[in-house]
Amino acid sequence: MYKYVVWMSAITFFLSCKPNVNTVQDGTSIVELETKYREQPTQENLQQLMLAYELDSTEASTSKLITLQLEHNQEEKAISLIKTKLNKNLTAELAFQLASAYENTAPEIANVAFQIFEQAYPNYSNHPAFLKIRDNQLDATKSMDSLYQILFTNTLQGVDSKLATQFLESAEIYALFMPKAEKAPLYLKKAAEVAKSNQDFERALKLNDWILEKYSDRPEAELALFLSAFILDNDLKDIEAARKRYELFLEQYPKSAFADDAQFLLQNLGKSDQEILETLQKQK
Repeated sequence: MYKYVVWMSAITFFLSCKPNVNTVQDGTSIVELETKYREQPTQENLQQLMLAYELDSTEASTSKLITLQLEHNQEEKAISLIKTKLNKNLTAELAFQLASAYENTAPEIANVAFQIFEQAYPNYSNHPAFLKIRDNQLDATKSMDSLYQILFTNTLQGVDSKLATQFLESAEIYALFMPKAEKAPLYLKKAAEVAKSNQDFERALKLNDWILEKYSDRPEAELALFLSAFILDNDLKDIEAARKRYELFLEQYPKSAFADDAQFLLQNLGKSDQEILETLQKQK
């Protein structure tokens, strides 16, 4: 079922040639916990070993933890951990591992991820471990653009959550695998829009922050800063955080088309719609 587990096990082996003798809280070494789980693969021993890997947080332990998570149907945790690693250390092995992690739970995302992988790492297309992507005929960007259009074609009943998740994951994978691509910040921008429409405000905020951190020199950063302030203000009701972002926006983009909006929203932070309406009426 997990075609990639054997391949990843080989990577894990090379990462951990030197025995890991770090200890966990009760003084038991990781090597001892590995031996215990190998001899008695119970759920309790598995949880103890996974916790030890998590606490150790070395490269070798993290790789082993991800492998165990994928082997035991904890794809969501594994995906989150791989994304964190990719942000710090972009490698073909990690990218392939992330694409593979979606195979059993979201094959449509895996298909797009493998296509993005092939674009990002063309030199690996003949490697035995990556031959499977040759059967993937999807054009990732066309697929993502089409999906984005579908999401906003008819929103009377709200955004389709499943399709929204598919686009969000694909957009993040694109930006992770190809951070220097021209379209990377654009897809993150679109993903932030989708997340907000899907009422996933925390994720929308994180996506805007991603743009601000990695692409501060791109046009998308201006809108990302404004929208992050608006989400904090209107959706998350974090008035002080919103205030700081509106002020930062006005400082950085004083001539923006959104400058007047930012100034108005800043002046009316914390007010109800009725209070804002009354203010507008007094100004007439």
